[in-house]
Amino acid sequence: MARSSWALYYRSGTMWVADGSIYRPNEDFELAINSTQTEQNLVDGSEVIVTPQTIFNYGTVPLKWLSVNSTFTNKIISLCKTGRLYRMVTNDPVWGNLEGYFRNPLPIQVPGRLDDDDSTIYNLSTLFKIVNMG
Repeated sequence: MARSSWALYYRSGTMWVADGSIYRPNEDFELAINSTQTEQNLVDGSEVIVTPQTIFNYGTVPLKWLSVNSTFTNKIISLCKTGRLYRMVTNDPVWGNLEGYFRNPLPIQVPGRLDDDDSTIYNLSTLFKIVNMG
């Protein structure tokens, strides 16, 4: 099965410089979508659904990859170590482009598994601190 990928750029001065691509994270996971709507009871006993104003609070999102080789794992670890501001082009109408910092890589070796190049297989997770979406 071919994996989809996101283009990756890093900030250098006032420019974004291409830095290859990374596999799309969380590709095989279902991600919950939480609603901010609430149900209110009116004086006459009827009910109404209220959608409050939503102001986005940039936060940290977990990124996970299953069954990746050591080359990809080392790339993500190096992204965390650089401390650079990165932009991921997601090609998703909801997420758009994510700008932020990779943090806290956690590679977990999958015992007894090697890829075609005899490279160790990992399940990898990291955090991405979002500073801008657009």
